[in-house]
Amino acid sequence: MLKGHARTGNAAQCEHWYEQMVAAGVQPNVQTFNTLLDGCASAEDTALMEKWYDKMQAAGITADEKVYNALLKGHARKGSTAECERLYNQMVSSGAHPNAYIFNTILDGCAAAGDTALMEKWFGRMQAAGVVANKFTYNTLLKGHARKGNTAQCEHWYDQMVAAGVRPNAQTHPDGWVRNCWGHGPDGGVG
Repeated sequence: MLKGHARTGNAAQCEHWYEQMVAAGVQPNVQTFNTLLDGCASAEDTALMEKWYDKMQAAGITADEKVYNALLKGHARKGSTAECERLYNQMVSSGAHPNAYIFNTILDGCAAAGDTALMEKWFGRMQAAGVVANKFTYNTLLKGHARKGNTAQCEHWYDQMVAAGVRPNAQTHPDGWVRNCWGHGPDGGVG
């Protein structure tokens, strides 16, 4: 119930079912709040997301990587890279470890903001942290550069993807980001 209402941004129903749960003696846990936060992030309602995060903290529940990823996702979708940086630093300070989901979410935020230089900086941080890049990582790098028409960088990241042994998928090529970057179909016609 909570997940469905959170994903549609129905704050009143989230509050209602949360209160019903607590009244029934069910104590919220990190998964409860992660569901609420992720739903708010999906609905791009960062104000409601922050409200639930504050409730979680007030309840003395410690955030884990999934909670941080949900928070990051909400801000990344809006291209709020400074907020992503703050949350990342808070996460690392808390002892939580960044994983591919965390870095990919931040990369996606940089792509949404159109900041390809920052996106590449975060890719470097991902590598420095020993986190292995995956299809989503490379597709996000391609997406960021494709949106800006950076064909040389699209070529570079496509080559890096293949060199890393990451197999391109349907999103990558031929109708995905690679095609968008070049702006042409495989026959040379405009895409």
